[in-house]
Amino acid sequence: MESDDKKILILGAGGRLGTALLRSFRFHTSYDLVAVTHRQPSELPELEGLKVYQAELTERSVVKNLCIEELPDVIINTVALSDVDYCETHREQAWKTNVRVVEYLLQMCRLYDIALVHYSTDYVFDGEAGPYSEEDQPHPINYYGRTKLASENLCRTSPERTLILRTNVLYGHTRKPTFVHWVLDRLSRHQPFSVVADQYGNPTLIDDLAYATVQLVIQQATGLYHVGGTEWLSRYAFARMIAEVFGYDPDLVQPTSTAALNQKARRPLKAGLRTTRIEREFHINLTHPRQGLEVMKRQMEKQRTE
Repeated sequence: MESDDKKILILGAGGRLGTALLRSFRFHTSYDLVAVTHRQPSELPELEGLKVYQAELTERSVVKNLCIEELPDVIINTVALSDVDYCETHREQAWKTNVRVVEYLLQMCRLYDIALVHYSTDYVFDGEAGPYSEEDQPHPINYYGRTKLASENLCRTSPERTLILRTNVLYGHTRKPTFVHWVLDRLSRHQPFSVVADQYGNPTLIDDLAYATVQLVIQQATGLYHVGGTEWLSRYAFARMIAEVFGYDPDLVQPTSTAALNQKARRPLKAGLRTTRIEREFHINLTHPRQGLEVMKRQMEKQRTE
């Protein structure tokens, strides 16, 4: 267990990953946790008992004042604009959120000897030859991917202590919906619907990502690591798996192509991440998507009975 003297500032604490991190850190450590969210803290019962700041982090002065006030040992940045099509058409906002915020954080880390944990994505790759390892060369094909690669490069070229965790297709029992929630909503209507069969990844249980973050922070890890599930499959195959686990007819899920969706931003098709490095170096066992869905199902059922 870590000492209470250690303080962690979790940015984006009201989001999917932020709330999972709060649960995991509270369970596995005795770090002093401070939460930062842009939402009303009263809307977030999981923040009860914590020191909470409501703040927008896209202004340098806000980031500076937070760091001076708290002087944390570690900052964990879950803040991102991740709507891929929105980023394509709102580039200034995407750059400000996904890159400038990281720049401001690194400046404060340099001044006050703070370690930074930052999250990235398999969308830094072009999707021609996934799944990808940490040694593979990034080549983003949309603006979201470009912003995430730029933020990675800021971290990797910084003299500060930085940890970058790339992930993909996050899912789990969260307040904010994920791909799994969208599929369950469509399945509940008992009408056929389409899911792309040519986009591949290794869906990541959000609890796995939170747990991996905790373990790497405890061990003061730095560098770049991939975190994802243990099965590489298409969104279509994953949607059918969701149907099977939750007791719906998988034939309700119909295959379609990415091209047929006519989306604003290009998607990397054969993306996904190889996770050998984090498994080997830290002995972290990641979850197969089917097992992760079973975990999510049990969590949802437990909540309904409480």
